[in-house]
Amino acid sequence: MMYAYSIQLILATGILYLFYQMVLSDSRSFGFNRFYLLAILPLSGLLVYYPIHLGFGGIRSISDTSADLLIIDSDHRSGGLLSTWLLRIYIIGVLLLLMRYLMDLYFIWYLSSRGRKIRYLGLDLVLHYRDIPPFSFLGYCFIRGSDQYGTDRAIYEHERIHICQRHSWDIMFIEICRVIFWFNPFVHLIKNKIQLNHEFIADSRALSYTDRQNYQRLLLHYIADNQQNILASSINFSLTKIRFKMMNKSKSKYESLKMLLTVPILAILIIGCADSKGVSGEDMLYYWRYTAMTQQILEQGGVDESVFADGVLQPIETEAQFRKLQGIYDNMSRAQKKSVFKLPPNPIPMTQ
Repeated sequence: MMYAYSIQLILATGILYLFYQMVLSDSRSFGFNRFYLLAILPLSGLLVYYPIHLGFGGIRSISDTSADLLIIDSDHRSGGLLSTWLLRIYIIGVLLLLMRYLMDLYFIWYLSSRGRKIRYLGLDLVLHYRDIPPFSFLGYCFIRGSDQYGTDRAIYEHERIHICQRHSWDIMFIEICRVIFWFNPFVHLIKNKIQLNHEFIADSRALSYTDRQNYQRLLLHYIADNQQNILASSINFSLTKIRFKMMNKSKSKYESLKMLLTVPILAILIIGCADSKGVSGEDMLYYWRYTAMTQQILEQGGVDESVFADGVLQPIETEAQFRKLQGIYDNMSRAQKKSVFKLPPNPIPMTQ
């Protein structure tokens, strides 16, 4: 079932990300875009794991079908082996990304502990001697000691916005999401969009202290330096061409309309992730009586007829019974499905 949830999560985040890419990414509503990007993963998770109960289901049926790909026919042991390997791969991915996250935190701590801290132009600077471009993290602006007085005021204002708007918290949040949900390709794309939107916000403020051409020359000066720290808000974050294009763009009269379009997209997603109300207790009992021995049958190839002697458990004897059971399962809520064993895609012999 967790595999089905994972596939649903990928689908939901993918829909919201693609909407951002197609509709909102070229908008100058930077504040709204920041909120939207940060909300994608939590909102998708809420809709998938705590769906609204309607009279029908949506994405769940797609994901249930996809999850069947993880089950090797009716071989329960092969399915269990596959699940074990997938879990191991997931844990390895989490550990690798967590290690990188902690290493980047350590690097920033190292610079902060070894650097000289001063107050300059209303900013808390950490002066260091590493050959890296200016960047900010939490309440500090990190800059090479020799560049303190030679750095343009616009650069300081750029980093001030990162600090004042607490962009570091956004990055730390999405990095933790990347560690946990690394298997979701859209989480990595969302992180890049969040950082790029941060730069749009900081660029717009910096341009009030210098002209556009001078500021773009400053960016080109820093772009040659490769800043690898995944947690820092750096002046030389890539995609400079896109940043230049955004600087030259004026606010469109359709900005409000683009934001309003998120409402129908969210409505579609809510309906798509909706869970069914489930089946009655009578249907659940009927399903259980015919499927309680399914796991044992798949593992052993059948059961002795004596288990059906008292009439509590029943064998599946006809195609019609099998199809009825499938229909009951399809109409169950997710909680109900967790409590029963799913039938294989084809009828199986019940007795040896």
